[in-house]
Amino acid sequence: MKSTTPIAKLAASGLVVLLGLTTQAAEPLTVTLKDWTGRGFAPDLVNYTIPAPAEGGKGVRVLGADGKSLAVQFTPGSIGQATLSFVASIPSNGVSTYTIRTDGQGPVAPPAVTTLKEGELLILANQLLAVKVPAPLEKTFNPPVAADKLPAPILAFRGPDGVWRGAGSIVHQRPVKSLRITQTATGPVFAEVRYRLEYEGGGFYAATIRVTDQAPFAQVSEEYDLGVSANAHFWQLDLSKGWKPDAAEHMNVAGQGFIPVAYPSLADEEKTTTSGPSVGADLHNGASTPTRCIHHDSCWGSRFVSFYGIHEAAARQASPKNYPLVIVAPLHKGDWRRANSLPVYVKNGHVRVQFPMDVAPISWINEPASDVSPFSCHEHDPNLPATYGRRVWALVLAQPPLKVVGYIRPMYRMDGVRWYAGFGDEHSITKGTTAPQFSLAIGVSAGVHEVKISEWEWPEMPPAPVRAALSIQ
Repeated sequence: MKSTTPIAKLAASGLVVLLGLTTQAAEPLTVTLKDWTGRGFAPDLVNYTIPAPAEGGKGVRVLGADGKSLAVQFTPGSIGQATLSFVASIPSNGVSTYTIRTDGQGPVAPPAVTTLKEGELLILANQLLAVKVPAPLEKTFNPPVAADKLPAPILAFRGPDGVWRGAGSIVHQRPVKSLRITQTATGPVFAEVRYRLEYEGGGFYAATIRVTDQAPFAQVSEEYDLGVSANAHFWQLDLSKGWKPDAAEHMNVAGQGFIPVAYPSLADEEKTTTSGPSVGADLHNGASTPTRCIHHDSCWGSRFVSFYGIHEAAARQASPKNYPLVIVAPLHKGDWRRANSLPVYVKNGHVRVQFPMDVAPISWINEPASDVSPFSCHEHDPNLPATYGRRVWALVLAQPPLKVVGYIRPMYRMDGVRWYAGFGDEHSITKGTTAPQFSLAIGVSAGVHEVKISEWEWPEMPPAPVRAALSIQ
C-alpha cells in the first residue's frame, strides 16, 4: 500500500502515518494516523495506492473509530492499480484509527459530494459549498478565438448560506485554438473537473477544480506554459459580485514570524499606502498597481499577504465563527513552480483577484523572492522550462474547522562575514540557540570557510513500522 495523501505529504513537518497492516485480505485492515505537530489536522483527503479491487471495490468499507461507514472512492490507476480515497482527520497530539473491511459487511455511506449539470454549467457541491464551472465540452476553433470570449475555469461560488456570488472571466485576448473540459471524478468523496486551453502558435493553460467531502474550500491546481515571459495573461475572479461586502481579511507571514489577521474596511484598503517591493514592475504595460498581492511563500512589505478574503463586517461581528466569506489562499507551497504573486484590486467596493497564466522572471525589485539570489529559496526545477508555472490554491467559502494562528518561518542571522538562513534549535527564535538547525543558504564575503551540513529530526520520531502489502480482491 502506497500513501499519496496530502496529509502524508506533511511528514517532513512532523506527521507520521503508521500503517499497521494485516497481510490477510479477508481480515480487517487498520490504518492509524498520528499527529506529531501539536496542532492536529482538519478533515482532509487521504489517498492510498493499492492493487485494483475486484468489482470496483463494491465490497470495501472504511469505518471510523465510531464504527460508522465513511464515503469511499476508487480511481483507476496504472495497470492493476487503483487509488483508494476517503476523508480523515487527526486531533491535536492525537491518533485517528480507521478500519478497512473487504468483506462487504456494513452499510455503504451515502455520497458526500454531488454534481449537477445546468445547461452549459456544472455545479460541484459538498455539505458546505458549491462552485459553478463550465460543463464538459471539447471544441476546436478555426479560426482561433480570443481567450476572453471563452469561459473561465470558475464562474461563480456559494457558501453555507446558499447564495451564489462571484464571477470569473478571462482578461486577455491571446488566440486559442482549442478548449477541453472533462469531468474526471463524480464522487462520492470528491468531484473534479479539468480545464485546458491550447493556444494558437503553442502554449497551454490547464486547471483542475476539486470539491471534497467536508472541505470548506474548492481546491484549484493550475499549470501553464506559454513559451514566453510576459506576466500579461490573466484570468480573474470578481469576489464581490452578487453581494455587498465591506471588509477584507488578510495576514502577512514574514521571515521572522507573522502579523495577525487584519480586518480593514474595503474603503480603507482602497486608500492604503502599502510598502514592499514595487509590484507592477513585472506586469505588462498599462497594468495598474495592485492594492495587495497574494504570495505563496514568506513575504515582506505590507503589500504582500498570505491570503486575501472579503466579508460583511456586521455579519462577522454578529457571528465570528459563522459568517459568509470568500478567501483566496495558497496551498501546498512545495507544489508551486515559478509562480508570480496574485494581484488583488480593490476599487469602489469591488474586489478582483487575478491569476497569472504565464511566468515572468522575478527579483527583489518586484517580488518578495528572486530567481537569482542565493538567499531566495523556492521551488524551481531545472528539468522544467523557465516559462512553465504551477500553483495550488483554495477558494475558501466556509469557516475552516482548524485555524493555525501563526508559525515560525526560516530566519536570517549574520555575524559580519557569514550569512545563513535556517530554523533556530527548539524551533523558537526567542529560546533557540544561535546555531541554525539546518541551513537553507550560505554566503561569505571574505576568506575560506569550511561548511558542514547535518540533518536530524526534531522531535525525535519513532522507528517506522514494517510495511505490508494490501490486496483487495
